[in-house]
Amino acid sequence: AAKKKNDVEHLDKVLARGEKILSEIRNKASPSSSSSPPRTDQLVRLVRTASRRLQSRMLSPYFRVEWDEAKGELILERREDRIEKDRRCAGTWVLRTDVPKERKSALEILSIYRTLWMLEDTFRELKGPLELRPIWHRKPDRIKAHIWICMMAYLIERIVEQMMREGERRTTAARVFDTFRNID
Repeated sequence: AAKKKNDVEHLDKVLARGEKILSEIRNKASPSSSSSPPRTDQLVRLVRTASRRLQSRMLSPYFRVEWDEAKGELILERREDRIEKDRRCAGTWVLRTDVPKERKSALEILSIYRTLWMLEDTFRELKGPLELRPIWHRKPDRIKAHIWICMMAYLIERIVEQMMREGERRTTAARVFDTFRNID
């Protein structure tokens, strides 16, 4: 329920930003009482700029900005169907795949995805606290040794983490290793 509320609030903020962009376009496209109406080439440029702004802010699924060459008019609209769909789906987590149901069940796909997440987390851990990068070595043997040491450090960290989960004291490996930092 809280996730749904947060997602809907975020969508409302996003839509407000999009409405602001559409309002700016309307103001620039409509002639003021003291000036002449914008030329077609100016309107086409305005549409291109607005489209890029909407795309860069991830707003293009919710708003349509086009120049209708045949009618010679500017089209600005909200895509209510997409907005309503996103409101309905707010708070849900969707995993989409092209794997047919015959090959893998939904639970198998979810398991594979979680494994992928664990792998990505492993690489994030190696690059971060275990300092796999940057590699300052130039010789291939030293580079391999550096990566090997980082992998061993990661393995030790995972073993300690597992032991701490199974033991009486439930703590993380990072906290265990922090206690060793003060030892000289």
